[in-house]
Amino acid sequence: MDNSRNIKMEKSKIIDDELDNLRNSMEKVLSTIFSELNSIRDKFKVAYLTDDGSFPTIEEMEGWLIVEAMKKVYGNKSKASKLLGIGERTLYRRIKELELESKIESTMGKSQ
Repeated sequence: MDNSRNIKMEKSKIIDDELDNLRNSMEKVLSTIFSELNSIRDKFKVAYLTDDGSFPTIEEMEGWLIVEAMKKVYGNKSKASKLLGIGERTLYRRIKELELESKIESTMGKSQ
């Protein structure tokens, strides 16, 4: 019976060790996830504020989205319009109306 008891204790120790390893791994994963979420939240906090710290208008947000879409697709208006869910002609018109041409040109190639 001692042999059976020893085997059970060894199995129990192995299970405890594996649970500890799993717990540690989960803590690392959750820590990484929370860190990334905080980073994303901080980026959006900055993105949602205007230069004077006030809440942006819809047009300012639209302009920001267009510029970001254009950066993501390296200036390809066809791809940017699809990414934004609008027609290509609408994208051209909004770029002109919001006077985004120079902003798009100056930010091309810069990372977020």
